[in-house]
Amino acid sequence: MKNKKVSGQVQKKQKNVTKKPKEPSISHKYTKFNANILDEHPHLKKYIKENTDSCKFTCLGCKKNNFPEAVGYYDHLIAHLETGKHKLAVEDDPKEIEEAILAIQGFRKRKKKVMKVDKAILDDERVEITLFLLKHELPFSLSSPQQNL
Repeated sequence: MKNKKVSGQVQKKQKNVTKKPKEPSISHKYTKFNANILDEHPHLKKYIKENTDSCKFTCLGCKKNNFPEAVGYYDHLIAHLETGKHKLAVEDDPKEIEEAILAIQGFRKRKKKVMKVDKAILDDERVEITLFLLKHELPFSLSSPQQNL
């Protein structure tokens, strides 16, 4: 680099450096396709299938009509069913499509059943955790609040 003197100050000339473009990164992780959703409604069973990419689905009605929207992410399945192109591509009544959308929403909202654990088992676990913490001289704050030590 050459230095250039401008009104009592020294300025450094910088070389033109071209930066390499950053690699595109996936900022969102998509949900894996859950094939059990197809059993929720006949419309889904008839028109939707899992794609070779485990996070995507293929709409058979849109594929038959060569629509580019025939393949989409599982997370966007409801939005796909709501599109006008999908409604044109399938032979089902719009009410069937709405029922399928409601079935998907219900499927996704279902929570896993939480089983009750016997009090004696919980007490045994608490004793084991307490003994471990005491033996290794660790603070009780390392146990989770659910432990109630």
